[in-house]
Amino acid sequence: MAAAAGAPPPPPPPPPPGYVPTPGAPPGGHWEQPAPTWSQPQSPWGAPQPAWPPPAWPPVAPAWQQGPQAPFGAPLASWWSRVGAFLIDVAVLLVPTLLIQGVARAAGNQGATGTTSTAKSIAVLLAGSAVSALYFGILNGVGKGQTLGNMALGIGVRDVHTGAAIGVGRGLLRWMVRYLLYFFLLPGILSDLWPLWDTRRQTLADKAANTVMIKLR
Repeated sequence: MAAAAGAPPPPPPPPPPGYVPTPGAPPGGHWEQPAPTWSQPQSPWGAPQPAWPPPAWPPVAPAWQQGPQAPFGAPLASWWSRVGAFLIDVAVLLVPTLLIQGVARAAGNQGATGTTSTAKSIAVLLAGSAVSALYFGILNGVGKGQTLGNMALGIGVRDVHTGAAIGVGRGLLRWMVRYLLYFFLLPGILSDLWPLWDTRRQTLADKAANTVMIKLR
């Protein structure tokens, strides 16, 4: 039956479930379906936690694997690398030594007496010693402190406290102490064996010149 004239309109129907009123909309306005929400499932133990403390990068070897170090922090050269470098240097110096001996022998064939022969032997010894002194004194004293043997084995001579080059003077001192020790043979051998038990892996010549031998690669 039609509603009576002048009667108020019937009330609007109730909103459906999930109705969200729009701000500013008149009563009885339209309704909006709420947007679906979702969340990432969490494990019952919570999100994984980062390791603490974070690992160092690059990885640092344990102290027991690093080997002995010089006071300025560089790793010390091993005894075997020193021996290998010395043998290479001996082979290098053999060339000028043979040349000096060849020249002396050629000069001695020209009717030399016993006195002149002795003098020439001394001259050969002094000339060979001078070549050796310059070779070790200069190459160990300047730059990276490397003779040809040291270069081949990746080691070098440095000041024991600062790690700086030692200079030609201390390079010559280091050579002279070793040379004099080997003049008596046994002290020289003992000096070269000294790095096996010395905490700084120094020979007696190193101690006299305040030097160490370090790894460069």
